[in-house]
Amino acid sequence: MTLIFWGYLFILFNDVILNDIILGISSLNFIAYIMIAIGLTRWIEKSKSYKLIAAKQWSIGLAIVSLLYEVIIFSSIFSLDYISLSSPFATLISAAFSLASIYLLCLITLGIKDFATSLEIKLNTNPILILARISALLVFITPILIIIDSESLSIYSSIQIPLSLLQIVGIIMFLNMMQRATAAYVQSEDIT
Repeated sequence: MTLIFWGYLFILFNDVILNDIILGISSLNFIAYIMIAIGLTRWIEKSKSYKLIAAKQWSIGLAIVSLLYEVIIFSSIFSLDYISLSSPFATLISAAFSLASIYLLCLITLGIKDFATSLEIKLNTNPILILARISALLVFITPILIIIDSESLSIYSSIQIPLSLLQIVGIIMFLNMMQRATAAYVQSEDIT
């Protein structure tokens, strides 16, 4: 759980605090996704959940994509073939990456819920999944609005603030759920 916590903290720091510098994809995200994959390995050993196995695969995939994209961005900057970070192409790539990250969060949430259910412990994951759906909707709408009116970044700014707040609240709720599931697992191990 600790590695998953730190991984999501790195993603939160990079995407919200640094405000999507280089499309929110950096070596910090690469490290974060690797940490999440390692943390998921420990949970998979405990639960054998197919959703957690899929989440680990997504995490590794996102790590590879983030690293490859960083190489492409830096090579284009140094070769003076600079990709504009405000272009519709860059916006679409950022949105696709954000949607994949939200999907990863949902997979982990559902996998942990399955694990808790196997221990006969009820976890309420609905608020996390609802926030993920709202975040996904905002992420999906943002590039469409920017492509329609590419001159106005006020649309982007007006959506990014609530999206960042949703991400912070969602991650806090997710981490709270992870802590409760870990405590339940430790308690069940003490009983047996």
